[in-house]
This record gives sequence, structure tokens and C-alpha cells, in this order.
Amino acid sequence: MSIHYDYAMLGGGASALMLAYSMMQESSLSQKKVLIIEPQLKNQNDRTWCYWHDSETPFDHLAQQKWKKLAFKAPNFEAVLDIAPLHYYMLRGIDFYNFVQDKLAKSGHVTWIQGRAESTEELENGIKITLQGGASYMADFAFDSRLSLKILRQEKKSICLLQHFKGFLVHTPTPSFDKDCPTIFDFNISQEGEVRFVYTLPLSSERALVEYTIFSDNLLPDKKLYDDALETYLRKNLGLLHYEIEEEEAGVIPMSNHLFERRVGKRLLRIGLAGGLAKASTGYAFMRCVRDAEAITKSLVNHSHPFVIAPASTRFRLYDSTILNLMQTNGGKIRDHFTDLFSKNPTARLLRFLDDQTSFAEDISIMSSVPIHTFAGSMGKMIVSQYG
Repeated sequence: MSIHYDYAMLGGGASALMLAYSMMQESSLSQKKVLIIEPQLKNQNDRTWCYWHDSETPFDHLAQQKWKKLAFKAPNFEAVLDIAPLHYYMLRGIDFYNFVQDKLAKSGHVTWIQGRAESTEELENGIKITLQGGASYMADFAFDSRLSLKILRQEKKSICLLQHFKGFLVHTPTPSFDKDCPTIFDFNISQEGEVRFVYTLPLSSERALVEYTIFSDNLLPDKKLYDDALETYLRKNLGLLHYEIEEEEAGVIPMSNHLFERRVGKRLLRIGLAGGLAKASTGYAFMRCVRDAEAITKSLVNHSHPFVIAPASTRFRLYDSTILNLMQTNGGKIRDHFTDLFSKNPTARLLRFLDDQTSFAEDISIMSSVPIHTFAGSMGKMIVSQYG
């Protein structure tokens, strides 16, 4: 007879690994049998996460860098910004994967299967997960981080832009970067009617991750265009004539105001991107997934099921919808709005706003720093769309 697991993770990315790790740290859950179903081995550095906070997470010690200030660059405003009491962290995917997978393996209660979950079926005694190829497994509860971008973009009532990016980890023969100050936004590049910027995360004075990012409806028609844009930026904006590309990374993150239904029946909860944990207007997800894993674990301990978690904020969802609408309809002007936001607000407050952590009074102060007619018109449209 096959093993009946307590919990099954459909996908083994950041949100699933955070949740499994959180479970194993809780004494009353540490003996539970956990199944992780993931098609990839997660043994390469396939992404980099950035996040900020003024408290602590279980993963901060893995961060390759931590900064107390950030640079913002645009045609009409450039500044090095103090973000105290926050810190800005850079965490490489491979370091996170290695740490969490090692801890889970040592627990002796986590099973990792390389495969792809194809379907789920809720039964009286649990949830049945069937993989491609026909193998099936049972669990009391399942956590699904799989997201279908195709289905998401077919939703007519919601906005779904793409955050697509390409990054080079470059090494220079001479000091070329300020290792104490990353550039979070550099808008000094052609916008092409969209939202385009570059950020630079220095690991030392000779090494940095330089990433070209676009928020738009569609990907660029040729992958080489991302490389060309990066090489142009390195040469013209950073003045680098000689450098070595040590690593590359690329990805696509959906940015959507779709109302994600997290609970499916009595035994399945969507997590990560599939649960709407990526911030719709920025794509940031790391800290939101950390907090979500803690909330789910608390629910399991206190209620023996994972569903007592706070719903998404209606207020911040409206803000995200408003910003997404502006990006979709007038993307070329977004850098002007971001310039207003970063030049007219305390940076720590603005970062907390971008992390859904501000009060309503703070929100009003922040929103008043951008042209009111532009923001109000877009917000009114989104109110009608979502609630009309």
C-alpha cells in the first residue's frame, strides 16, 4: 500500500519550500510526512530574489548582500536614498534551495519526487494527486503553487501584464561598482512606450548582477534583444569596456489583478504565484511568501487545517489595479510617476507601501505625490471594473 502523506506540495519552488521548512520548525508538525512533487531538480541558480524588512526571516543569513541605502536614477532625478530602519537583501536561488533542501532531508519526513502533478481529486479520506505518467499519491491536504499563465491571460475582467527580464552577473578587471549601494531603478534607458528599467546589485566592487526589466503586455520578439539591451547599458550607461559574464538569468512573472481563489474544496490551498502572492504592481513575492508560510503553519497548528489565513487586502488590490492600468494604458509615463514617488516620499515609507504595510493615512500622503488627475482617473476606472 502506498504511503498516505499528511501534506503534499504540488511544485517545489520558493513558496512550497518555505512552507515545508516552516512546518518542520514547528514541534507539533515536525513529524508529519510531507511530499514535494517538482519537475526540476532545483540544483542551479535559476533566479535571484530581493526583499526588504526591518525584522527577521529564517533566510536572511543566506543573503549574499544586505544594504542600508539604494540608488534611484531617472532623467529628472537621481539620488542615493537612506532606507533605515529597513534593509534591502539579495538572495540567490541556489543558496536558498541548498539550505532548505538540506534541512528537509535531515528531518527524515520529507519525500521529494521529480515529476509533474497533472490533476487532483478530492476523496473522502484525502486528496488524490495524479502525476504525468499515471502515478498517484494521497495526502490529507495539498498546496498548489502551479500557475497557468495561459489561463490567467484569458481572464477578460482582469489585467495581466508580464514582467520579463534578463540579467548578467558580470565581473570586471578593475573596481566598477559601489558595493555598498545597489541601484534599484535606473530609468535612463528608452521606454518604448512601456515600463523599462535596469537594476544593478553589486556583490563587490568588481562583480554585480545587472538586470534589464520590462513591464508590458508581450515579450520581446527575439531573445537576442534582451542581450543587446544589456550590453548597450553596460557599455554606455556604466562605461564598462571590459567585462566577463559569469552567469545569466532570465524569467517571466505575471503581474495581474486577477482575484485569485486560494481555497479549492476542503483539501487544497493555492500558494505562491498561484495563490496571488506576487505583488501585482511590482512582482515582489519573497516576503509575502514568508509571511504566508508562517500563517499557514499557524493555522495547521491551531485548527488542524491550513485555511485560517488573512484574505488579500482589498485596499492594496485596488492600488495595484490602478497602477497596472496606468502601466497598460500609459506605460511610457510610469518612470515620471516613479520619479515623483521616490523624490517626494521617505524611501522606507514608500517601500512599506510597495509591501502592503502602510496605513491608510500614509497611503494618502504617498498617492498625493503623483498627478492626482492621472491616478484618480485610473482608480475610478478600476473601482467600476472591480465593484461596479
